[in-house]
Amino acid sequence: MTPLSSPGGGRAARRRPVPLAVDLATPEPIPPEGVRAAVGLMESGALFRYTETSRGDSPVAAWESEFAAWSGRAYAVAVNSCGAALYLALHCQGVGPGDDVLLNAWTLLLMPLISRLLEKVSPRWVLGAGLGLMATGDFIAATLSVHDRALTSLILPIGLVGIGFALTVSSITSTAVNTVEVHYAGMASASTSLLRDFGFTLGPAVIGAVALSHAANEFTSKLTTSHLSAEVKAAAGQVAAEGGPLASNSVPPSSPPGGAVPLALEALGNGYAIGYVICGLSALACCLLSVIALRGKGDKDATVGIAQEEPAAA
Repeated sequence: MTPLSSPGGGRAARRRPVPLAVDLATPEPIPPEGVRAAVGLMESGALFRYTETSRGDSPVAAWESEFAAWSGRAYAVAVNSCGAALYLALHCQGVGPGDDVLLNAWTLLLMPLISRLLEKVSPRWVLGAGLGLMATGDFIAATLSVHDRALTSLILPIGLVGIGFALTVSSITSTAVNTVEVHYAGMASASTSLLRDFGFTLGPAVIGAVALSHAANEFTSKLTTSHLSAEVKAAAGQVAAEGGPLASNSVPPSSPPGGAVPLALEALGNGYAIGYVICGLSALACCLLSVIALRGKGDKDATVGIAQEEPAAA
C-alpha cells in the first residue's frame, strides 16, 4: 500500500481532511511498489498482527499513523470488521459486562408480525406507514432539549422510529418488486438492496457532517461573543480547531478549555436537531412518494403477473 499524504504538508494542512477528488468511473491503477509490498506481505505469511513485536515491524501500524496524520486526528486504528469497531467504541467508553446499553428492539420484535401483515395489506401502504412513523419520531426528537437526559423522553421518538424502521425494511423490497413488470422484479430487488445499504453508509455521514458543521459554526460564534475569559477562549478555540465541538465538549470541566463545555453541548444539540429535521423531511417525502407515486401494478401481488406471463412464454 502506498503512503497517504496531505497536500502542502505542515500541521495546519492536516487539521481538516482533504476532499477526495477521485473519478470513481475510471479506477486508478495500483502503483508497482504497492503491488510488490502486497505480494511480499502475502509471501511472508504475516497476515495477522499477533506475531509483531513492535509497531516498527507492522505495515498496518505505519498506515494507521499516516492516516491519522492525513485526517488530522491523534490516533487511527484499523479493524477487521464493523463488529470489532463497535466493540472498540464501547470499550473506549468504559462499557463492560453487566452494563445497560440502550437498543432499539422494536425492529427485531416486529419482524415476524410484519411478515404476516404484508400478506394482507399492500406493501406500499406498509412502507408509507413506516416512513410516516419514522418522520414523526424524527420531528419529535428534534424538539428534545440536549439537557434532557431522562429515558422516558426518548421512549416515544425511539419507539416510533423503531416501529417505522421495521415496517420500512420489511416492505421496501416488496413494494419495489410489485411496482415494476415481472421480468424486472430481480433488478428491482437487487437495486433496492444496493440503495438501502448505500443509504445506511452515506446517510449517517451526510447527517453527521451537516450537524457537526452547524455545531462548529455556532460554537465558534458563541465562543467569540461569550463573557468567558481570554484564556478560556484561546484554549477552547485551540481544542475546537483540532477536534471540533465534539472535542470541546469532551474536555474535563476543570481544565482551561472546560469553561466552554456548556457552549459546545448547546451547539451540538442544535446541530443534531437540524439533522433530525432533515431525516424527518426525507422520510416524509419518501412516504408521500411511496403512497402516491409507486402505484405500479397497484395492490396486486407480483405472482399474478408471473401466472399471466408463464402461459405466454409457453
